[in-house]
Amino acid sequence: MTQAELEQIATNFRAKGLHLSWAELIKFSNDAVGGLVDAYQTLLKNPASSNGDNTDKIYLLIRDRLSKVLISLTSPAQVARWESEVLGSNCTMPETVDTSIHDTK
Repeated sequence: MTQAELEQIATNFRAKGLHLSWAELIKFSNDAVGGLVDAYQTLLKNPASSNGDNTDKIYLLIRDRLSKVLISLTSPAQVARWESEVLGSNCTMPETVDTSIHDTK
């Protein structure tokens, strides 16, 4: 994440803060922090195992949770750009058959 992207997140957060009611701002903050906590707890509860399928499922779950938080702080388009940059690099990502990380539950 570049400095400009971080500044964009801060600007979006300030803009939401100016236009949301106090209750909406608390909910937004709780959702963002809660999503980060959920992803972190999932990672702690499910350390990498020798079972590749389980590791891939855990990875997708964590990726979904982090994506939802980032979408709430930026936009779906920005998260898609970051994802395409990562997928375009040399790192390997698990296959996602019929799964979108941007699906909401």
